Amino acid sequence: MLETLRREGVRIAMDNFGTGNAAFGQIRRLPLDCVKLDRSLMADLYTDVGAQGVAAAVLAMTRTLRIRSVAQGIEDPESLEIVCCLGCDEVQGALHLATT
Repeated sequence: MLETLRREGVRIAMDNFGTGNAAFGQIRRLPLDCVKLDRSLMADLYTDVGAQGVAAAVLAMTRTLRIRSVAQGIEDPESLEIVCCLGCDEVQGALHLATT
């Protein structure tokens, strides 16, 4: 059914990847255009090297599979910088950038 929708021009996204039913095995089998990485994967990016490693691995997987990535829960400039350096395509969150 998803392939049919995709052929009709519907873009398919998986939300909250990394939690619950959004498992690693599914990303390979489903015809996805985008994966939204759950905010729990983005927590503590600039203070926990382990969190950075997990985020880097997931983002590398999305690039390999040619699936766009969206990091959810980006709420500070440090996290934004890290996910950008890791190659994330888009971000989502309550980030407020200062303008001068």
